[in-house]
Amino acid sequence: MKILRKQADRLIPKIVQAAERVNADDRMLHVIERVALFGSYMGAKAKLGDLDVAVLLSERSDPVDRQAFERAFPIPAHAGDLDRLFWPDVVAKCSLRVHPAVHTLFWNVIEARDLPHRVIYERAPV
Repeated sequence: MKILRKQADRLIPKIVQAAERVNADDRMLHVIERVALFGSYMGAKAKLGDLDVAVLLSERSDPVDRQAFERAFPIPAHAGDLDRLFWPDVVAKCSLRVHPAVHTLFWNVIEARDLPHRVIYERAPV
């Protein structure tokens, strides 16, 4: 889905707020450590292919209630095997999809390909 840069810029605060909501939700099994934009957003064009967002997750250090997570975020019947295996990660990552043009990926995509990116969120040290 194509998106204009000015629309993408307006989505950035919503993505940051979504990351903060994930981190505040004690049902979540992961916290979001870092969020960055990459891909066509790093260029100068006014029209982007989509808004690529990378997310770095870590497991919560405080005790979590896995059953509460599973009740709140049940695995859909149509989920593939990898989504089922990594469901807590998928839920946290997909929580940042605040618009249909937002495409979320895990942080290792940036690291593996050494992609240019712009960090828009970093979790405060605890």
